[in-house]
Amino acid sequence: YAPALKIEDPARPARELYTTPVEFTLGEAVRTRALWLIIYAFVTTQFLNSVMSTHQMAFLGSIGIGGVKAATAAGLMYGIGILGSLGIGALGLKFDLRRLNIISMGIIVAGCILLLVARTLAMVYMYNTVIGIGIGAFTTGYIALLASYYGRKHFPKIMGIVFLFGTLL
Repeated sequence: YAPALKIEDPARPARELYTTPVEFTLGEAVRTRALWLIIYAFVTTQFLNSVMSTHQMAFLGSIGIGGVKAATAAGLMYGIGILGSLGIGALGLKFDLRRLNIISMGIIVAGCILLLVARTLAMVYMYNTVIGIGIGAFTTGYIALLASYYGRKHFPKIMGIVFLFGTLL
């Protein structure tokens, strides 16, 4: 028994994922539109995450879900976020990180819509599962996107600017 060999079609070259050939300095990076769009996406996502996690308990109490059930549902969001992080980590090796991050933001919005219409514990669990996957994916995905766009040499400084705005705003 011999395993089948995978023969690649020479007429179709393998598509490579984008990685910058340039090592951007912090000064060069802050002058790019892409960095400010990434910062905007990060700040928006962090704000939404903070608002949703902070006010979720009060909302759940207002629809009759209290105590341990509400806390368990809220904790599910962060636990399930691991799946989003691992998922985008694997998918990011094969697909464009820009598109994956946009999809993850769409998943976050879908989760928020689920919470707006939630009236049962099952719907609240669904919300926390969906938004957890989206937040986990986005949190890992945008970091990988920064490294792909700006290189690794000055990555800590560039990441620091992103976090500066995320913390302030």
